[in-house]
Amino acid sequence: MRRGWAAVGSAAALVLTGCTGGGGPAPLAGAVFTADPAKVSGTITVLTNRVDQVNSGLLKKYATEFRKLYPKVTVNFEGYADYEGEVVARLEDGGYGDVLLIPDKVAADQYPRYFAPLGNARVLADTFDYIDYGTVDDTVYGIANIGIASGMVYNKAVWAQAGITEWPATPSSSSPT
Repeated sequence: MRRGWAAVGSAAALVLTGCTGGGGPAPLAGAVFTADPAKVSGTITVLTNRVDQVNSGLLKKYATEFRKLYPKVTVNFEGYADYEGEVVARLEDGGYGDVLLIPDKVAADQYPRYFAPLGNARVLADTFDYIDYGTVDDTVYGIANIGIASGMVYNKAVWAQAGITEWPATPSSSSPT
């Protein structure tokens, strides 16, 4: 799900362009939207893979904070246990909500078809990390809300006490016998 989290950052563009009732989505200048918050109104739908959080205090808090900025906007959350399958189907029929995680099955060259541009990659790179996953031809369509690093972390002292002196060759060889 490396690209999956990328679209969360595009929430501002999708949310605000979806609510204004204007023409197509307009790129943001950097990461700043200049519409008058008092004039932005409507309902937005946020799709999530976290079905356990749809009715949680956390998402309700996000909606409350968003409504402080945009008081005339109602935020609805929809959770999908089979996020990839459900959202890809919704993308194909055009009813995919306003804010969503980019499904892994959506190729990067398809981002301009489905998502609002957030701005130029060189400009946004000064503010946001991990934009490369949501960028097509120097235009950012999604910003990751999380970065994941692969690797191994270990406590040298615990390994020494356990008698482990060399890196394990397999997961099962990491346990002393």
